[in-house]
This record gives sequence, structure tokens and C-alpha cells, in this order.
Amino acid sequence: MLNFISHYIVALIIFLVIDFFWLRIIAKKMYDAMIGSLLRDEFNLTAALIFYVFFIAGLTFFVILPADSWQFALLAGAFFGTLTYGTYDMTNSEQGEFIMQIKNLDGEKFYQGFSSGASLVEENRSYLNEINLFPVPDSDTGNNMSYTLNSTAARVSAHKLTP
Repeated sequence: MLNFISHYIVALIIFLVIDFFWLRIIAKKMYDAMIGSLLRDEFNLTAALIFYVFFIAGLTFFVILPADSWQFALLAGAFFGTLTYGTYDMTNSEQGEFIMQIKNLDGEKFYQGFSSGASLVEENRSYLNEINLFPVPDSDTGNNMSYTLNSTAARVSAHKLTP
């Protein structure tokens, strides 16, 4: 049980950091443009807490604990994410345009979104250095994130196939 709890806590911290950047920086404009009319004006903390408690429990139980290698964890995590988020997409397909645009997210669109997110991290690098989220309090979180994301985007851009 202690093993589950320690893995759960680490997964929760990592997931919250990743989700924060995804929802607030990387995909915010996309969600505002596509489903802005469906979004609440106020953040629903109760719903978010319930989601994170259960989702991270599932992630820990089905992916992290059984993993005997990082490759298995990556594959199982991708499968778990596809099942959980795909279920939402498939059961809400009647909402129309937004769902179809998300389902049709090809490599080029993903690259454009990733590059936009990398640019936003670069623009907010000083702020990220100030809040210094992860992993140690050395005031260079923004620098590290910006370097990692922008170098990744540059390497992908150099290898993009042109039709």
C-alpha cells in the first residue's frame, strides 16, 4: 500500500504540472476557440479534484505499478490515455465540430500546437523561473522548459517531410 501511495503522489505532482501547462499555456487558445461557449466562467475545483483523484489512481494502478520498464510505462500510459480521453471523444461526438477537429489532429497540426506552446513557454520564461515549479528550487525552470521544448521543435522541424 505504501508503494501505491508513494507512486500515486509522484504521479499526481507530475500530472498536475503537465496538465497545468497543457490547459493554461499550450492548448488554451485552441480550447477557447473551439469550445469557448461550453466552458464555465469559473473553475470548478470540486470536479477537478474528483477527476484527478480517480484518474491518477487509475494511472497508478493500471500503468505505473505493473511497469517493469520505462518502455512499458510509456506504451501502457499512451494506451490508458487513449482509452480514457478517447472515451470522452467517442461518447460526445454528437457535439459536432469541436470533436471532429480534435479527432483530425494530424502530425502537422500537432507540431503546430507544440511549436505554439514552446513559443508561449519562451515568452513566459521569466515568470516560470520565478514560480520555479520543478524539480528543485534553482530558479531556472523556465529556462530549462524553454530550451527543451524549443530544441525539440527545432529537431522535429528539421526532419519534417514535405509532400
